[in-house]
Amino acid sequence: MIPINSTIIEILVVAVIYISIAITAQRKLSNVAAVYEIQDQMQQKSRELSEMAKSNADKALLMQKQQEISQLLGQSMKNSFKPMLVVLPMFFLTYYVLLPAGFANAPFPQFSILSVNMTYQNLFFYTVFILGLVISISLSFRDKANLRKSRMTAGAPAYPTTSTGGIPEADSD
Repeated sequence: MIPINSTIIEILVVAVIYISIAITAQRKLSNVAAVYEIQDQMQQKSRELSEMAKSNADKALLMQKQQEISQLLGQSMKNSFKPMLVVLPMFFLTYYVLLPAGFANAPFPQFSILSVNMTYQNLFFYTVFILGLVISISLSFRDKANLRKSRMTAGAPAYPTTSTGGIPEADSD
C-alpha cells in the first residue's frame, strides 16, 4: 500500500503539470499529419525497393530509391527530435533543480514498488514515464483514427501538400 501524504500529492501534481506541458509542446512543435505522411511514403518506397531488388533491377536505380528512403528517414527524424529540444531540458530542470529545491527536505514516507525504494525523484520519474507513455499511445491512436476518418470523408490527403503533391519541407530551424 502506498502511503499518501501531502508531499506525494504535490509530486504527482508536479508530474501531471510536466506531462501536460511536455505533450502540449510536442504537439505544437511537430506536425502529426506530416509525420504520418512521411511514414506512409517510406513504407511505399520500401515496398518499391523490395520489389525492385527481387526483380534484379539496376543497382543505380536501387541506390536512388535507397537515397529517397534515407531522405525521408532524415526528415522524419528531424520532425521527431525537434520537440525533444524543449522537452528534455525541461525534464532535467524539473528533475535535477526544481524537485530537489522543493522536496529534498519534505517529509516523504518510505515505501517500495516492485522492489524499488521510492524517493521523491523516483516517484516523479515513474509517474512521468508511465502516464506520459499511456497518454502518448492514446493520442497516437486517436490521431491515426482522425487522419483515417478525414481521408475517407474528404477523399483527399488530410495533410498539407505542395504543388508537386509532396509534403512541405520541414522548417530549417
